[in-house]
Amino acid sequence: MSAAVLDVPAAKRHRSSDRCRLRRASRQAAIGTLVLGVLTLAVGPRLYPFQAFYVRTGSMSPVIQVGSLVVATGGGRQS
Repeated sequence: MSAAVLDVPAAKRHRSSDRCRLRRASRQAAIGTLVLGVLTLAVGPRLYPFQAFYVRTGSMSPVIQVGSLVVATGGGRQS
């Protein structure tokens, strides 16, 4: 009985297991980033000086297209 024959399948399983963990970790990171972005847009205007809104009409075209998401900041104070 050779030890090399027994170790080859175990090494293949180990590599695929690492790939699965890497895929799972990258998927969780992507979902976490997406959730953080949505929370920033949803809660941000209440905590920070910006507003996010969609352009619903063509009044700002051709610079801003209908359906675009616009983030407006509160640049400075007016007297």
